[in-house]
Amino acid sequence: MPILISLNKKLLRKRYSEIKVGIGIENGESFYIKAGYKDSGINEIVWIGKVVGESAKLSGYGCKEWNDRRIMVSEKVYKKLNTYQQGFLEENEYRDCYHGTFWWEDYS
Repeated sequence: MPILISLNKKLLRKRYSEIKVGIGIENGESFYIKAGYKDSGINEIVWIGKVVGESAKLSGYGCKEWNDRRIMVSEKVYKKLNTYQQGFLEENEYRDCYHGTFWWEDYS
């Protein structure tokens, strides 16, 4: 996210809107299909399933309001985390999920 912070500073200096990013994390089964026309060069993978829709919904909540954090996690995922990992998140009562904002800067 440090790259996003730097980019947003540059955008705001030039009077552009900043970029807001939300990350939604859910756990479950999904399926993928290849979509496109034969010999058209369009052969994309499309993910389908309830978990895909739930993750998209959660990511849409990320940074949406003043009290929303960037990363939104379902209760199912939160319960699978250990105590240390849960410490990075807090309950978001308005969204019925958990949320937080964190990143690691050690990319080695």
